[in-house]
Amino acid sequence: MLEGANSFLLLYSGSQRCLTSRSSRAAYTSLHRSLRTPAAGLTLSFRPSVQLMRQSKLRNIAVGVSVPVVIGMLLTSCAYRLPASNFPSEQRLRLIAQSPQQYVIRVDAYQVSEHVVACDGRVTVPVPRLPRACGVYLFDHIKISGGTVPSKTRAIQVVAAGKVKRKLSLDEVSQLPLDPEGFRLVKVGK
Repeated sequence: MLEGANSFLLLYSGSQRCLTSRSSRAAYTSLHRSLRTPAAGLTLSFRPSVQLMRQSKLRNIAVGVSVPVVIGMLLTSCAYRLPASNFPSEQRLRLIAQSPQQYVIRVDAYQVSEHVVACDGRVTVPVPRLPRACGVYLFDHIKISGGTVPSKTRAIQVVAAGKVKRKLSLDEVSQLPLDPEGFRLVKVGK
């Protein structure tokens, strides 16, 4: 090879000669000085091989990352989530009002059921399985349309004279304070 070319790789392709570096910038410039005039009809182009290697690694990383992301987005474009259903239960409620016997507790599930409140305001309400519906999510993370979560559905209603005074979900009922007998205290305003 040429003088000082031990740190360089000489590549031929067609009528072009490409000289690439495997070492420092100083060796690159010393060889460039020794090759002042190229042979007739041939052109010299200098490109360090470290840069080539970095570019090819970056391309491989970009392709290696972007292809799985695109495939993942195409495969999981929309997802339907069905929430867990509630277990049938009995809710023990105590209405705190001036005349609690005028109220009725209505459970709006698949079938509507009404339960009369006693004079002391206590009532035991059986809650069946509540309706639920699927929610639609884009890429399984962005909510597009909401489903119906049974524990958050306001299915328990306090009714007086045909008008709904208060609506409660199972989650809200579980947050109400307890009296000593284990009844949840429901305050009803005018």
